[in-house]
Amino acid sequence: MDAALTINTQNFRSILRQFVDDRKNTDAQSRLFFERKLFGLRDSYGVIQPPDSLQLPYFYILPKVHKTPWKSRPVVSCVSSVPEPLSVWIDYQLQRVVHLCPAYLQDSWHFLHTLQQQDPFPDDCCIFTADAVGMYANINTDHALEVMDLWFDLHAHDLPKDFPRTKISYGLDLIMRNNVFTFGNRYWIQKNGTAMGTSCACMYATIYYSYHEETELIPMNGVLFYRRLIDDAFVILRNPELNFAPFAANMKEYGPPDKRLDWEVMSPSRCVDFLDLTVRITPAGLITTRTFQKPMNLYLYRPPSSAQPPSILYGLIFGTLHRYFWQNSDRSDMEHFTNLFFERLQRRGHTAASLAPLFQKAASRVDTSSMPVPRLGPLGPQYNQAETFFLHLPFHPQDPSRMDIQQIFDETLRSALEDAPIGTNRMTIAYSRAPNIGDTVRRNRLPPTFDTFVPGSTPSPSH
Repeated sequence: MDAALTINTQNFRSILRQFVDDRKNTDAQSRLFFERKLFGLRDSYGVIQPPDSLQLPYFYILPKVHKTPWKSRPVVSCVSSVPEPLSVWIDYQLQRVVHLCPAYLQDSWHFLHTLQQQDPFPDDCCIFTADAVGMYANINTDHALEVMDLWFDLHAHDLPKDFPRTKISYGLDLIMRNNVFTFGNRYWIQKNGTAMGTSCACMYATIYYSYHEETELIPMNGVLFYRRLIDDAFVILRNPELNFAPFAANMKEYGPPDKRLDWEVMSPSRCVDFLDLTVRITPAGLITTRTFQKPMNLYLYRPPSSAQPPSILYGLIFGTLHRYFWQNSDRSDMEHFTNLFFERLQRRGHTAASLAPLFQKAASRVDTSSMPVPRLGPLGPQYNQAETFFLHLPFHPQDPSRMDIQQIFDETLRSALEDAPIGTNRMTIAYSRAPNIGDTVRRNRLPPTFDTFVPGSTPSPSH
């Protein structure tokens, strides 16, 4: 315990020295961000202490019951921990440059948009997917931190002028080597791999493997199309009889000799499932898509008795129909999935009479909608400059509506706030879900009195 708390305190002091005290190399907005997140009260000597809200991350496991046999997903909750503001800051900075990775995918909309921009492919092409095995856990920390600097060198001329490269490298080293967490009454430190639960993990893993893609994979013979969303890759390859085996082997040739990432590479095909799409290449070289749904998905949509704003149900219907409209090249496929969606909502307790007008309203909007276009490249301001404050409320169906609350605000507070020196004159109402029975019966955190020591093993402060 003492060792864990010492590391946590050292992290706290290191972050303040690098990102608050170093005014010469840290911009004002970043300093303000860290001050708001990490400044607590001063002690009797005038030294800033961490706020009481900060705690050590804690470890728990989620069962993956849809797997056969079932597996588990280890999770470390880093919310309200000392390193998390630094990780959030690094995540923002890396998002400013991740578009420089040529294979980067933001989400399935980005993938679909990119596919639709492609010209027909030659008739000797095939498609296949690849999935990294335990990518986060198996990224070697020493190698990854070295590669991040190599990637920054590779794109030195394309990085923003104000890109804080040195600070990012320092922060990544601190986060990846000092992931301390609790499990019951035991304290642990992660010895290798991407720090579990940290916000910058996705950008870190994406850029790390991109260096291999840019210098080795994409230049290989026959690669016509290559995209990756973190640990899932999609490839269109020409002449697979000759090019597939070398490409699959090269995917795995990355990292220290005894600590390389392992990739499960599927056999070449004319049709694959990738993300939430089934992608097919026709004999004419055209790409068609269809919505892909996992067989084990239970479709547990909100029942009509759920205490949530009515707009939630319409938002779900419009969002789902909008996705079906753009994902399915064949209109009959969209109709098929729309009917399934309607039936699944009925099984959750909604009546056809209540659903029909919502579906009709959503369908009329979908017909004139456009596909979301990904916004890549440098982000806007890091911090919201709008003079806004948020009113957080647990939703209750018998409470006043948003409109009524906004009207009360306009009549009582707006004019006073506009004249006040705090510069706040706008209110946003943010509803949260009211606690339910699931919050009581599915607790994921063991109490500190719970002993996680396994009899017969040797107690150790690290893992």
